[in-house]
Amino acid sequence: MKCYICDNGIKKSQAYFGDIGTPLEGRPLCEYCYYDAETCAIVYYGRNETPYLISETRNETEGNFSVKWRRIDP
Repeated sequence: MKCYICDNGIKKSQAYFGDIGTPLEGRPLCEYCYYDAETCAIVYYGRNETPYLISETRNETEGNFSVKWRRIDP
């Protein structure tokens, strides 16, 4: 199996998969690419001061929020 981002070989037992609500949802990833992706959004629930991060690979909101890339230049 290969990492979707860097094409490095990974064992099936060591593969990570993109979280629900991310652009790489369900794609096989190596540990480095899974944890090192740049943050796209930070979500705060109500009065809870804990930040929940969403990146291209991880979604700490467990799918309650998602991100979608949108082109903003003309």
